[in-house]
Amino acid sequence: MNRKKVISEIEVLTIQLQKGLEILEYSITKVEKINTTKDFNYEELETMEAMTARFSRLSDIFTQKYLKSFFYLLGETNFTLIDKANYLEKIGIISNSKDLLEIRELRNSISHEYILEELKDLFRDVITIFPKLKEIINKSIIYSNENLANN
Repeated sequence: MNRKKVISEIEVLTIQLQKGLEILEYSITKVEKINTTKDFNYEELETMEAMTARFSRLSDIFTQKYLKSFFYLLGETNFTLIDKANYLEKIGIISNSKDLLEIRELRNSISHEYILEELKDLFRDVITIFPKLKEIINKSIIYSNENLANN
């Protein structure tokens, strides 16, 4: 991969991330209006599952695609997710490296959860962790624009 191609890829991924944040925020707003103390009707369940799917997709784009390109531009191509999280903490993009790992763990839980009572917890967890994901994505984009795109 050449640097110019990776920069172009980051630009495309940035647009995807920004649109994904917007759509996920819309879903969260809808889910927050649902009474989670009662059983869900099918429409509510569909709305909440759409939110978790959007969260999973957004976190995948960020952790699997965007960060791969981000770290390529930094000259680090063999970092694990833990290494990436630690580095992002070191450069001030995240305040605690565990946040990124928690986001990834939640994404993995979403793809393997089928019990309705546990799904309720996942829905709440997505809403709770969304501000962290949003902040990490936005700070990464800013860092990339200021430090990586023009080097």
